[in-house]
Amino acid sequence: MKFEPLLFKEFVEQKFSDWRGKRLSSLNEFGKFLGVSSQVISNWYNGKLKQPPAFDQCKLLIEKYGFEAYEVLGLPVPGLSPENSSLLLAASRELNRSSKELGIDIDDPEFVKVFTEVFSRFGLKVNIMD
Repeated sequence: MKFEPLLFKEFVEQKFSDWRGKRLSSLNEFGKFLGVSSQVISNWYNGKLKQPPAFDQCKLLIEKYGFEAYEVLGLPVPGLSPENSSLLLAASRELNRSSKELGIDIDDPEFVKVFTEVFSRFGLKVNIMD
């Protein structure tokens, strides 16, 4: 996997927009939410980053955004082969797209059905336990 600065910029812009929603919050407040300085979040948002963020910043993003962060940071998912990591990230990306398109989130009972369908299309077996 490779770090793509433009994709990272788009990721930060989208996450800021999602986090902000309809409230009047600043980019600096978003930086505080993520745990990074105002200068760091400004550089990320404005596309001034040419290489992946520092390790501690990567950890913060992974804690907040999970699989999505691995992909945008150009990192493989720990414990998976590069092929399986790519497959899992692609399925996760499709799940995010599908759930947004359907207007459901992780708390919606319908989410499990969408999760199972999407991951099955990628050949990933899902075993839901109650």
